[in-house]
Amino acid sequence: MLLIHRCGQRRTHGDRLSLHQPRARAGRPACQRIRPAGAARAREGGPGAVAHRGGAVPGVLDAQRGLRHHPVQPVRPRPSVAMAENPSLPPRLTAFAPPRRMPQRNGGESEMLLEADFDWRIPLVVLGAGRARRMGAMGARGSKVALPLDPGKRTRLLDVLAGAWAPWASELWLVVRRDDPEVRELLYAQPVPGRLIVQPEPRGTAAALAAMAEELPERFLVVLGDCLLDGRIEGPRAPFPGVAVWPGADPDSIRANYGVRMDGDRVLEVEEKPARTLSNWVCGLGVYFFDRTLLQTMQSLAPDARGNCELTDGLAKALVSGLELTAARLTGRYVNINTAADLERAAQWFRPSP
Repeated sequence: MLLIHRCGQRRTHGDRLSLHQPRARAGRPACQRIRPAGAARAREGGPGAVAHRGGAVPGVLDAQRGLRHHPVQPVRPRPSVAMAENPSLPPRLTAFAPPRRMPQRNGGESEMLLEADFDWRIPLVVLGAGRARRMGAMGARGSKVALPLDPGKRTRLLDVLAGAWAPWASELWLVVRRDDPEVRELLYAQPVPGRLIVQPEPRGTAAALAAMAEELPERFLVVLGDCLLDGRIEGPRAPFPGVAVWPGADPDSIRANYGVRMDGDRVLEVEEKPARTLSNWVCGLGVYFFDRTLLQTMQSLAPDARGNCELTDGLAKALVSGLELTAARLTGRYVNINTAADLERAAQWFRPSP
């Protein structure tokens, strides 16, 4: 059965998925279970079932592709998620997308954009609720993660981002500003299970994580929705709190992102868009490795002068408090998509071949 989350959690036992349904508590409804068409056939493993992680996933047959299609179902806002600085506008979990096994949207073979020796699979949180003001009319039309990289709109930013991190992602949590059918379909098309989370009034990247703290697991990966990487990342095999850095960046890239000062692989200092860059500073990337302690720092972060709570400020606070952060080094290319020119550069690197 397809589990639409309103409360509780999804549990995994070995290679098989177990869908957990807690009892209803006072003031909190129990989880909903939706039985899609074909569920009876899938339970028996007969026609209309697709094998996944040792079990059969029910759904509706897509005759053209031979795939099972699970329409993403909406749920009402969850009272268990609250934003501390703006309780009236909490983010909410609006949908749960089951895993879908499918070819690339361009019809070609999937391409590995990243290489790493990470020995884990943890949730991937993609933050895409920003207003994209510098993108002009393109950003005003919808979420930045849905921007196309090719004229036929076959490949979007999220396709490249999620495809690159899929080998280490157990789930994809996509945070956006509004519930958009196009984004739902885009989330559904990714190679890992997904959750769509709406944050109507963005208050900064750290605020988005703090608002979801109750739902997030012990360890997870955060990637900004407009940051694409290509190359190899060197870092500890086991999960760790820290950031990804790009030692090969030029000073302009450091000033456009955030600077990181290190001793070996240990992070000593971070600074958002530094006015000056020293020879021993490197470019920090929009990739963050989280554990519960680092998340708690984001929860206690005070808003800045604009009323926002940002990840770089949270990292700086964590370092001052004595938390050790590790830097994973990228050897390759990186683009932070803030303008139409950035999008064109990303398209040249990542758009599929004709």
